[in-house]
Amino acid sequence: MDGFFIENGLVKRKQDYEDGSSILEVIGGVTKTETIRIGVETVADVTYQFDFDAGQYIEQSRVERLEPFVPSEPSHEDRIVQLEAENLELKLAIAELAEAQQTDKPTLSSHLRSWLKS
Repeated sequence: MDGFFIENGLVKRKQDYEDGSSILEVIGGVTKTETIRIGVETVADVTYQFDFDAGQYIEQSRVERLEPFVPSEPSHEDRIVQLEAENLELKLAIAELAEAQQTDKPTLSSHLRSWLKS
């Protein structure tokens, strides 16, 4: 028996081969709903139903709603890179301050002044 069928609420496909072997693939539920972002303020809940003749999911309905985009927090790796960059800038500022104290340098660089202001 080749083709799609429903078993325990799931769409499955069985493919038989000439050598007597077969593959059983679980496609998914008969219906499925996905939420897709349309814009910064809007998403759509799209419902699909599996079409056995077409062998794929066909869109049945689409409901748009407001859901503002909230940026996700940076990953741990991104945060580490950010902190390492800030650390390097602080080390440069400290080294420049130490040099300015040793040489009685009357003016500070713009880089150091910006760090002292923040």
